[in-house]
Parts: sequence; C-alpha cells; structure tokens
Amino acid sequence: MKRAAGVKFLLIGDDKQLPPVEDAKVEDYFYHPAVKYLCNNNRNILTVMKRFNPELKKHLNNVAKVDIRKFPFKETQINIAYTHKTRKAVNKKWIDRLKTADALHLPMIEGDEKHGQDIYIC
Repeated sequence: MKRAAGVKFLLIGDDKQLPPVEDAKVEDYFYHPAVKYLCNNNRNILTVMKRFNPELKKHLNNVAKVDIRKFPFKETQINIAYTHKTRKAVNKKWIDRLKTADALHLPMIEGDEKHGQDIYIC
C-alpha cells in the first residue's frame, strides 16, 4: 500500500499503553519491521504532556504498581477489556441487561468462538 499509493505514513501512539488485544506476541510494536518500514525508520517521542492531568500521569508511568483500591469500582456501559474472555463476559452481561423482547439477534460467525459472540440490535 505504501509503495502503490506513494504516501508517507505518520503513526502516532503511546508506547507505554497496554498491549493490543490479539493473538500475536510482538515484543515492541514501535520497533517492528513493518512499522519501521511504514515510517521510513523515523521515530519521535513526545515529552510534553498535554491531554490529561499530572496526577493521572503519576499512575500511568507505572501501571503495574497502581493500587486499584484507590479507584472504586463503578459499573458502566462503557468498558475497557484486557482480554477477549473479559470483553465477551462484559458484553454478554450488558446485552442481556439491555436487549428488548423484539431485538434482532445476530448470531456469532460460525467458527469464531474465540473472538466472536452473539449480538442483538434493539
């Protein structure tokens, strides 16, 4: 695509965020050969925080050591899941809670048990 379109790519992301939810095990996406190719081996690191408050930044610098007891659990319809298993469980819980009797059922794609699940359109 890069060669055919003749475009330059600028990929933007946070190398300290949680890894993608996928099956592939990639050590460091920012140094992956495909990413380096797309970006012509260029990499810039932004050092000035602009999007969230400094207190939150303290926690984000070392996610593994965050004391989750400081953040009370609040159940919401918007969630972030680290695994497909968790995502599917949370989705099912909310689907079961919110679907109506006349909801249109869209079954999971056959053979996609690991990632897929039934959904309902209300």
